[in-house]
Amino acid sequence: MSDGDFTIAIVGLGLIGGSTALALKGFKNCTRLGIDIREDVCKAAMEEDAVDFASTDPSQIIPKADLIIICIYPDPMIAFINDNIKYFKKNVIITDVGGIKEAIVSKMEALLTDDMEFVGGHPMAGREFDGFESADINLFQGAGFLITPSRKSTPSSIALVHEIAKYIGCKRIEEVSPKKHDEIIAYTSHLMHVSAAALCMNPPADMTLTFTAGAFKDCTRIANINGKLWSELFIENKEPVLTEISKFISNIELLKKYIEEEDFDSLKETLDKVRGIKEELLTR
Repeated sequence: MSDGDFTIAIVGLGLIGGSTALALKGFKNCTRLGIDIREDVCKAAMEEDAVDFASTDPSQIIPKADLIIICIYPDPMIAFINDNIKYFKKNVIITDVGGIKEAIVSKMEALLTDDMEFVGGHPMAGREFDGFESADINLFQGAGFLITPSRKSTPSSIALVHEIAKYIGCKRIEEVSPKKHDEIIAYTSHLMHVSAAALCMNPPADMTLTFTAGAFKDCTRIANINGKLWSELFIENKEPVLTEISKFISNIELLKKYIEEEDFDSLKETLDKVRGIKEELLTR
């Protein structure tokens, strides 16, 4: 397939989908098409040159697409494929941007026909605001990108997703199994959102912003959370998430014990160890 003879469809033009569309301008001199359930979003995406054309009607877009990037929630993603599978081109390549992989890969392997390919993708970028109005061409600059091949992947389709990740600005690109992806993401992403939510559940009634500084902002930024999306992610990745929550509770209980017992030496030793772990993590 030559440059200029390549069409990409982005399904869901929110923060990630809109940013992906913007960042893909010029990739293989491709045509960028968009699908969204909202007419106003389709119009805005065309006006902002995120896509060459967008529609709320998948039948207008899918038959033209050589590559489809699905940027919607996990459950609607499977429903979208199932409802529109009759429109997909032969040998189409499908990828996604979702935060869980094992369940999605399993469902996609069962759903797709032999002449359709699927490569899981997960750009490690985002922000606490949703919607196309928050889309940013530079969102992925310097970010990580995880590729989760499936039984429906080929070396060429994996290479294409790798090429796309690099083109949109991602610097650290790794292939990993869907299972390992979900286990590690349960810590690096899901637990972080759980802890941020928990930190905002019982604030002091008389607290004002005068009492806050960087620590409060850093630890609670992602508590501005999309409840529907993150409820899906937590439950779909339940076992790894519960494992990480249990470890987190054990660590909190240990710190609580040292404080209760005024065990300065153990507390300091633990905090010094944590500082070393954090510094080492930043070198990986």
